[in-house]
Amino acid sequence: MRIDASAYTPITKFDGNLKKVEFLKYDVTSFAYHLSNFPDVLIIGPGGGRDVLTALIFGSRKIIGVEINSIITNDIMKERFKKYSGNLYSLDNVEIIVDDARNYIRNSKRKYDIIQASLVDTWAATNAGAYSLSENNLYTVEAMAEYINHLTGNGYLTTSRWHGVNSYKLTVLYLKAAEKLAIKNAGRHIVLIKTGKIVNHIFKKSEFKEAEIKKISQLADKMKFEILYMPYFKKENKYTQLINSKDLDKFIDTYSILYLKASTDDSPFFFNKIQFKSVPSVLLGMTQDIGIFLLYGLFIISSFLSLILIAVPLYLNKKDLFKKEAKSKFLYLIYFLCWELLSC
Repeated sequence: MRIDASAYTPITKFDGNLKKVEFLKYDVTSFAYHLSNFPDVLIIGPGGGRDVLTALIFGSRKIIGVEINSIITNDIMKERFKKYSGNLYSLDNVEIIVDDARNYIRNSKRKYDIIQASLVDTWAATNAGAYSLSENNLYTVEAMAEYINHLTGNGYLTTSRWHGVNSYKLTVLYLKAAEKLAIKNAGRHIVLIKTGKIVNHIFKKSEFKEAEIKKISQLADKMKFEILYMPYFKKENKYTQLINSKDLDKFIDTYSILYLKASTDDSPFFFNKIQFKSVPSVLLGMTQDIGIFLLYGLFIISSFLSLILIAVPLYLNKKDLFKKEAKSKFLYLIYFLCWELLSC
């Protein structure tokens, strides 16, 4: 099932026999389930139900999915593909709620053993330049803090993103959320597992214990996953530099051409990847993330046209510009020009 011609959420054929879908145990997005026994689960954006099936395979007692798209829930999963999906969304221990995930979590007092969000977004944000600055309130510091607050004492937040800038930015969100919640030694709460182009970011509410770290290492080796970071990890890479940096804000400001600053509810632009100083690198083809550059170009063109069509005619008629009444109108012009600049 494709959304916006690019976001993909699979509907897995299911006849009620969980043994036939046990292959989902070996998906990197399922890694946190290996660390928890019979968990109560909250799934953000269950889509076609793949994560719901995963939770069932691991014996979850209660599964709540929060899906913002009512068409997916009601028309597709409960109607057209009801039989194909094994009536998945109507099982006794499965509850699918049509709502915004942040709104649901904020108004819920329930605690969960696992909160899962696997590649929840639309690729329109990266495929179309105009959407590079689209708002997304699922990936902000405050959102991560709310997720962590709704975990049980030993609960896990598991969020999967594509390897690269999105993955780095999500790691920053984990660190900033831990800081917001006054969680010390955040690096002892984080595990990053990669396979192919997908990175699973796991945040445990309590610190990972030595036995868990050993189990994680064994599981990753067995499943041929790459460990990018875990507590006391000695391998040097960009993730370890980020997590172990003594001054996170300074590290973010000086990091390459990428914009890694944490998105917040006041500035929820998670998909904004490129810093202004990196525009030359975009022009030279050093990065494929040209969306934000297109917006910069649009801003320059709009400013130029505003200058030609507004400022120049005013200058040519400057004999009237400095009259008392004209001065007042000119101030209005400056005011609305500033407003336009701020809104760009």
